[in-house]
Amino acid sequence: MLALAALLLALLARVEIFGHNGYLALRQKRAAYRQEMARLARMQQENRDLHRDIQRLRSDPEAIERIAREQMHLTKPGEVVFTYDPARLHPAPATGARPGGK
Repeated sequence: MLALAALLLALLARVEIFGHNGYLALRQKRAAYRQEMARLARMQQENRDLHRDIQRLRSDPEAIERIAREQMHLTKPGEVVFTYDPARLHPAPATGARPGGK
């Protein structure tokens, strides 16, 4: 009788720890929940930032001018714009054989 009780207890413990809704599954679900809550918080912050940008673009002429200058490359009369190729300022390292043939 004692062996049967121990066996039932072991089976119950196995289900409670390793089962579909057991302890390990609960830990994984809690970790996933925390990750999703962090993701939600980041998305809410991004949403607030975007709303702030929208309000600024609706009401602030300087913000509109900055966007026009940066994204559309617009200038005021008489201004001179200098452009550069970032790849030429910071060339990628050469690949292949090292100098000296080694």
